[in-house]
Amino acid sequence: MKQPGKNEITNRVNDAILGKICREDVGKWAMEYIRNDSEIEIMDIDAWHYLVEGLSFTTWDHEMEEDMEDKIYIKTTHDGLWEKNATKGTAIYMIVGVIILLAFIPLLARMEVFLEYTLGVDESICSKLGDFILVVWYLACLTGIVTVCILTNQARNISKSTAFIVRQSQLYVVQLFYTNRQLGTETDRTMIYAPSGSAAEIASLPNNIQVAKDVQAHEKEVRARRNNPASFIEALDDILNLLDQDPGIYYAIPDAERSGVDRFFKTNIQNAAPYTINTPNARYGFLKLNNPRVIEENKRYFVLNFDNENGDLCTAKFTNCFGDIVDNIRKNSL
Repeated sequence: MKQPGKNEITNRVNDAILGKICREDVGKWAMEYIRNDSEIEIMDIDAWHYLVEGLSFTTWDHEMEEDMEDKIYIKTTHDGLWEKNATKGTAIYMIVGVIILLAFIPLLARMEVFLEYTLGVDESICSKLGDFILVVWYLACLTGIVTVCILTNQARNISKSTAFIVRQSQLYVVQLFYTNRQLGTETDRTMIYAPSGSAAEIASLPNNIQVAKDVQAHEKEVRARRNNPASFIEALDDILNLLDQDPGIYYAIPDAERSGVDRFFKTNIQNAAPYTINTPNARYGFLKLNNPRVIEENKRYFVLNFDNENGDLCTAKFTNCFGDIVDNIRKNSL
């Protein structure tokens, strides 16, 4: 008898969170495995621990029961490479970009030959023109790759870390970022960049490996945490507890107070609007959406207007992947 995998456990817990199945059914299903653990072929110890977490989800105390009266909207579309491993997604995009860059070089050489031998353009001019075009092409490819990676990460990866939560008729946006608890990989060092093949690069290798391990450990922790919808509820509790102590740390900047560049990035890039809040437990993205209104929607994204605490107009753009959140905002039936 094989243990259930993480995806199967996550799907059952998510279905219970969203009301598709009873929480008691999840408990009975999980208990069946746990009671017969001696007969279970455990292939993934992390998944086995995750199963126990799924069982604890079904036996929350009364306080947790009240918390789960909150309505939560999480990403409902299929998880792709970026959601599973953004680092690999970035690497693949970079490789594709390099291939596109290199594929242009033979075309550029043919163009120089055409200009020189067919049109009679001086060889030195052709050479300088070719060098100029190559530099422009290189910069365009580099800019394009970085832009596409950022936008794709925001739309695919960050949306997975985002949830809309309705608590006592108030709509919030919560994003899960790096934890502040110790993972055993912490370092005060930063990545050191040095010329490829140089002695400085070799000397910096141990430092860069340690930094990379720390980043990967935190990314893995976030990916595991965001698979459990209850993590978003806990995050909202954490944020609101901090705001009770210090309300001044959160302020949704209205559109009228934003600079042109800031307005572009915060209101035109998907899932970029939430304000960063650091608690003793973790770093989060957060928005309190007062009187939210849908002003634009298509298959890829939707745009909201909402009021901040002073009643000023704010705008935020999100990936259109959160179930029926848009329809419920329009119907005022959150």
